[in-house]
Amino acid sequence: MLKPGGHMNMSYLSETICQKQVTIIYTGPTIIRMLCDYFLLVNNDVDSISRIKTLRNILLAGELSKPKHLSTLGKYLYPSTNVYILYGASEFLISIINNIKNIHDLRNSTTVIPLGRPLINYEVFILNDKMQPVEKDEIGE
Repeated sequence: MLKPGGHMNMSYLSETICQKQVTIIYTGPTIIRMLCDYFLLVNNDVDSISRIKTLRNILLAGELSKPKHLSTLGKYLYPSTNVYILYGASEFLISIINNIKNIHDLRNSTTVIPLGRPLINYEVFILNDKMQPVEKDEIGE
């Protein structure tokens, strides 16, 4: 749908989302950050911002999703827009954990976004720096 390299041009990307009436986007958090930066750069121009109003579902994968960027993005979308935060082994391009949030719930979020729950038939182990299972509320990967 996009011309080569079009995913790096936020004006072109947002215009394509609008023209093609895109309702679902699967991307990485870096593109979301770049979109937010673009909207600030165009000084919150109403025409530019309204281009992404067609989005109803945003699927994010590939890197850590930061609450700050999702909160900023939430200002430009309808409250009913859902964000699916997907995690998994990037070597296999599959997701085994998901966390579904309504963009409205993320608008004022400044805390860490939880990983979510494993998909059916998957087990997930959170390990500390010694590769041991973490206790409840302990930090790990």
